[in-house]
Amino acid sequence: MKSTNTFGVHYILRQNRPVDGKYPVYVRITVNKSRCELALKSYLFKEDWNIAKGAAKPKNPELKELNSYLEEVRSKIVTHYQRLALENTAVTAEAVKNAYLGISDKPAAEIMTLCKLVDMHNDLMKSVLKRGTLKNYYSTAIYLRKFLAKKSPTGDIRLEDLNYAFITAFEFYIRNNPLKSGDPCTNNGTMKHLERLKKMVTWAANNEWVEKNPFTAYKIKFKRHEMEFLDKDELTRIESRELTDPMLGRVRDLFVFSCYTGLAYIDLVSLHPGNILSAVDGMKWIKTSRKKTDIPVNVPLLSLPFPLWINSGLRKTPPNGKPCSPGSATRK
Repeated sequence: MKSTNTFGVHYILRQNRPVDGKYPVYVRITVNKSRCELALKSYLFKEDWNIAKGAAKPKNPELKELNSYLEEVRSKIVTHYQRLALENTAVTAEAVKNAYLGISDKPAAEIMTLCKLVDMHNDLMKSVLKRGTLKNYYSTAIYLRKFLAKKSPTGDIRLEDLNYAFITAFEFYIRNNPLKSGDPCTNNGTMKHLERLKKMVTWAANNEWVEKNPFTAYKIKFKRHEMEFLDKDELTRIESRELTDPMLGRVRDLFVFSCYTGLAYIDLVSLHPGNILSAVDGMKWIKTSRKKTDIPVNVPLLSLPFPLWINSGLRKTPPNGKPCSPGSATRK
């Protein structure tokens, strides 16, 4: 049945509540005969306001930005009104205002919000994810809260209100608002934050906390970078370099050991004598598992890196068998 509701969104300057010579901007919502107003926490001088248009006079970048914000608020309010109308609920101005503010008739415990989802995910993942990975999720959570503090009156958003526009706006925010001054996120760093958000929202969709996953239409685009590597001569120069600082010498040995074995630092420092095994032909092998993925790894222990493993102080007790003597080795 066709709706007979009359609906409007208008902006006014409340001239009876000046603050330091400026006046607050309010949005007025009307539905049929009901009306309510909401302060937008924006202030400007009377001469900067166009009463007829219900907007700021675009005389400078700040006023233009305010008008963009007002249009964004209008769009959200219209979206909430349309959703309430489709649900065949009794639509009132107060109901539209509450929907915009994230206020629901449901008990607060039953309303799933984005911040609640992020906190729930990170708490559950404490016993699953590695410390470094979990730290990255905490960084994404900080970005989200800073973004929501600017975009939402409540500092949060219901999961059902997540959409493509929110994701793209969040991407723009990350690119232009670094957590550390002078250290902006690269494209791939930005995509990593969005990838983590996507995983959490997908988890919510799988749990049926949200009807539609807004990431369905969003494409995460990483830029591929060609990784440089050492050639044989460069590695030889590093190996033969005389270092007077014992600590630098140890770091160099660990690095060279990683070059010959392909082990990451976390896998390297976790090695112990029990990881060194002898094959039937007498050749020694490193048998371990990747810390990050728990995937088994078998690496042939060439003659050169074996003494480095001992000299670097990773483990004082040598593996079973006589250590191999340094000699020529071929990288694989």
